[in-house]
Amino acid sequence: LSFILYMIAAPHLPKFTLERTAKNYLKQLSTGGYEEAYALLSSNSKLACTMEDYVGNNRQYYSKAPPWEFTSVEVVVMEKDAAMVKYQLREGTSPWRAEYISFIREHDRWTRPYVWQLFEPLEAALAKPDYPQALFLAQKLSFTDPMDPRAAGYLCASEYFMGLYNKAAESCRKTSDAFIIYPG
Repeated sequence: LSFILYMIAAPHLPKFTLERTAKNYLKQLSTGGYEEAYALLSSNSKLACTMEDYVGNNRQYYSKAPPWEFTSVEVVVMEKDAAMVKYQLREGTSPWRAEYISFIREHDRWTRPYVWQLFEPLEAALAKPDYPQALFLAQKLSFTDPMDPRAAGYLCASEYFMGLYNKAAESCRKTSDAFIIYPG
């Protein structure tokens, strides 16, 4: 009997644990539990951003933002090692709107890739123009958060500027496909 119950439940366990992790991450952020949210970050994210920086960035950002709440957490894309979750967000008294958050699977658990600290140096490298550095940072961004369409977009631009046209075409196609699944 246990085996039969396991066979019925097993295909749904990764989705269930992903939704539970997403709800926990969003709850920690919405209630100011930034240290607890940091514990849910991916290994690469923790290497790229210290807990002090993460907590400081979130405290600064949310001190200027209205109180917010979330509901209706659902998995919209789930691959073996990466997923995208959709949820409804309401800031203050504004209407509910759809938002998306990505997760990656590492060490048999779902973790949150945190990439905000990569955008500014990537933008600066593109503006210089320092295309080898931009490509390096775009690859790091894409490796850290493979579900984020912005990662593929930066990779597309960086590869194009480096003359890697076949790779750029593939990354640009991935960007376009991703925005169809989870726009904006």
